[in-house]
Amino acid sequence: MAIKKDNGKWKLDIRPNGIKGKRIIKLFDTKAQAMQYQNQLLSGRFDIQGDQPLADNRQLNELIQIWYDLHGRSLKSAVDTKNRLFKLSEFLGDPVARLINPELLAQYRKTRLDAGISPATLNRELITLKALFRELKRLSVIDYESPLLVVRKLREEKTELSY
Repeated sequence: MAIKKDNGKWKLDIRPNGIKGKRIIKLFDTKAQAMQYQNQLLSGRFDIQGDQPLADNRQLNELIQIWYDLHGRSLKSAVDTKNRLFKLSEFLGDPVARLINPELLAQYRKTRLDAGISPATLNRELITLKALFRELKRLSVIDYESPLLVVRKLREEKTELSY
């Protein structure tokens, strides 16, 4: 693979799938554009044939593991947080992450509330899941907004202070 200047344009010459794969040669106005296109091709989330982004069909468990490897392990409660996220994902049926919707999460919360889990616990799970998607977006692992941005926290009952 190479990015070279050719007659005032930047020429990208790459074989993303190795020596037996399709060769792509494109011209760009800037080196940054050429490098960005190269990174998209090498990320595996870009269709080489049609120059279109592929749908991100990664399961939630896979994104949790990526989040843990890139960011989560630096947290104080890293292993506990990862395990809670995996349990949440298992309870949801390990869906395709981009297809998680507020209705699915509302159904999950209803089931857990009926099982006697407190609203505070469910709010912590929601906050953690939203943080996971925000961090993956910030790290450019995903290119879509969190499907959970519109989900609100549950109302918690205030308890009196006691001595």
